[in-house]
Amino acid sequence: MSRASLTVHGVPVEDLLEALHETSTLLTDSTLRFGGLLGGWSNLNLLLTSDRRRMVLKLPARTTARSKEGYGVLMQRHLDLSRTGLSPRPLETGWIDAPVEVPYILLQFVEGTVYPAPSAIPISALSALRRAIDSLNTAKCDSATALSRPSDLLDLHIDAVSSAADRSGVSSNTIALLHELLTLADAVRSHCEHLPWSGGLIHGDLSESNIVFREGNAVLLDLESLSTGHRLYDVAHLTVQNAVEVIDCPPTLVQEGETEVVSRFVPLALVAVISWSIERLADMDSGLIETALVNETTYRSIRRYVSDKIALLRMTLSGNPSIAQ
Repeated sequence: MSRASLTVHGVPVEDLLEALHETSTLLTDSTLRFGGLLGGWSNLNLLLTSDRRRMVLKLPARTTARSKEGYGVLMQRHLDLSRTGLSPRPLETGWIDAPVEVPYILLQFVEGTVYPAPSAIPISALSALRRAIDSLNTAKCDSATALSRPSDLLDLHIDAVSSAADRSGVSSNTIALLHELLTLADAVRSHCEHLPWSGGLIHGDLSESNIVFREGNAVLLDLESLSTGHRLYDVAHLTVQNAVEVIDCPPTLVQEGETEVVSRFVPLALVAVISWSIERLADMDSGLIETALVNETTYRSIRRYVSDKIALLRMTLSGNPSIAQ
């Protein structure tokens, strides 16, 4: 989609930026230019340039049911974690009237390197990521979702995807994928009883696409799933993203003896990526996703991804595959 043809929340992107300029107290003396649509699923991420800086404008991916608090929680999370360089610095949050009210948050654009897969991340960058995961786990952020046990995270994902599948318009194929997942949920719940947990912070949705490496450090993007938990859950979540038959945990991310613990978190991490993907299919079925993020190729890719990950979850619960070392 060309920049000129992009429509966001019912209006051309140029009109949206004009409305943002009128609303924002930060951009009153700046000329805004649209630099392109960045990656992302939970939100629309638009690259903006002004006379003085580059920014990311984050808008809801869904066209309805917007929270009254907007991006207030996300703003606070970025305020807390950006102080130590763990996340981009937040610039402003508010609502755009264009023509319906749309919440937004402006974030610092982080210049750096994003790798296409965990296997492509060099050892030096993996060391930086390990430091970031460890630092995050000891950081303080009162707005993070408090989860007291692994099964709380399981319930969070199962409840969200089940609610999404109850909407009108959801296809029978999407519902069938949900039922496949639910048949495995009890086994994962039993598995959760033997997992370690803690009150430290975890990213909750760590993938290669939301890690930017710059100047010897790892900066974490997309803090919507920030919660309390065990730091090795984040490692497991990262490793299952692209895994098909072999789950490969980079040894640089773990200490001696921790690979086995990561492997125990794999079923829970797989439920997370499966649930989120089925929820996205349900949203697309119901017409709730911004048109800029929807096409038939993407829809088919997500369905294949879900089927592959459900098969991997079955294999994992039966004892295979083990994590490659």
